[in-house]
Amino acid sequence: MWLLLILLTLAQIGFAQPEWYGLWTAPYEVTEIEVCVRGDTADVVFVEAREDSTHLLLLPYDLNLTAGLSDPILFDWGTGSIYFEPIDFQTFSPQCRVGLSHKNSRGGSWGYGSYWFETELRHGSVWSDDGVPVETSSYVNFPDFASGNWTEGHSLRVNDGRIGVCYVSADIVTWDVWYTVHYQEYDSTYAPTAGGELPISGPYNEPLNRAIAFPLSGDSLLVYSDFGFNGDATMFLGPLSGVGEMQYYSHPICGDSRLLRELYVTDSGRIIAVFADNTLHQLVPVSQGQTDCLPFAELPTDWSPSWAFHPNYGFAAVHVDSTHLYLARLDTSGLLVQPTGVFFEPEFPITLADADVTIGDSGQVVIVWSEVINEWEGPHALNIGWIDWQDPLDAEHSPPALPTFLSLSAFPNPFNSSVKIEYEIARAGEIELSVFNTLGQKVETLFEGRASFGKHEATWSPSGSSGVYFVKLVSGDLQESRKILYIR
Repeated sequence: MWLLLILLTLAQIGFAQPEWYGLWTAPYEVTEIEVCVRGDTADVVFVEAREDSTHLLLLPYDLNLTAGLSDPILFDWGTGSIYFEPIDFQTFSPQCRVGLSHKNSRGGSWGYGSYWFETELRHGSVWSDDGVPVETSSYVNFPDFASGNWTEGHSLRVNDGRIGVCYVSADIVTWDVWYTVHYQEYDSTYAPTAGGELPISGPYNEPLNRAIAFPLSGDSLLVYSDFGFNGDATMFLGPLSGVGEMQYYSHPICGDSRLLRELYVTDSGRIIAVFADNTLHQLVPVSQGQTDCLPFAELPTDWSPSWAFHPNYGFAAVHVDSTHLYLARLDTSGLLVQPTGVFFEPEFPITLADADVTIGDSGQVVIVWSEVINEWEGPHALNIGWIDWQDPLDAEHSPPALPTFLSLSAFPNPFNSSVKIEYEIARAGEIELSVFNTLGQKVETLFEGRASFGKHEATWSPSGSSGVYFVKLVSGDLQESRKILYIR
């Protein structure tokens, strides 16, 4: 009765009804599902776990024909204790998709031993078998317990015609571990173009962390690293050229929410963080070193959803338990525009195991999920379903807000021989620091050229007469000035 009421409600308020189809039934267990949409084609990546090996496969599906375009395509395989993880899978252009896959020999084992890790960026109109190497690492923690490193917390984000990959590395030294957030960027030819590192500290204990980075408009970047058992976090917002030089906004505390699940940037510049307790918060940089965390939305706390975001259609959250597949929709202002309802309910004795969701450019919300057919075995079947969100949301199309402050100070003031001028700029770029007299005439240029963001200083020793002068700092459309008094 409850399911019928929900479906009737959806019909009454004008939402299209979902449809679903069998996608693939494998002779082996299927796990780690990722899906993306290119036009009318849904591409599904999953791992097939056999008794002595694991396979990474791609299955293309035509949403118009409601049929697979081919059998699953094998892209990678391993024997013994080799584990695959398709980390993310996104559309890069109407024709191409890009995915991030991780392979390691550690799997669920956390004991002593030797392990290696490898991450690749895969791409193309047909997902390339020849991936771009992102990182390779290994470590040995027996018997010395002090050699090598491991990587984790990977993410993939596509924006502004750029591909950003972010992850955390844990470097082992004797009885201690040092953690670093790594960022790598790739262009439309999948060639590496930039990168940087942000060192972070932490206890020796295994962290629960996620590193997510967005390539924003121009030479700008947003990095959010959630780290540690307590959910400590660091956010960097600024020019890509400045990664590693300083951290702009650190430790955004969002009430009792801990552990980052997802991070999104809307077209209007909202930075939306999704936490493990299913609360969504808007992160608002206020001043250097400070970030406000504003309530944005929330979903049921007992959910463990997969998320998708499209700037024209908002947020989709899909939660799966053994008996139901639930779907919710939020707009870009945090409003629940579609009631949380049942998307799919299997017939007994089939149970559900896992799901992933994506939103296409035409508003198709596509969900792929795995099913357990035999209660004595793991999931062997994949299903696909979708619903059309034909009503796009009103969204502003403006670049995300970036730090724009300037600061300028002079000491001592008044002065009798020389004055030290300290200044700070928020973005790397062309600047000019000059001194003017009370008639507006330039007396001296102290610096002119490109400067990195952060703090700088200059010294001025005047050779002219005593009096009032003005120090002026110009950076792009911004300017700041200070009055100084020279007494001989």
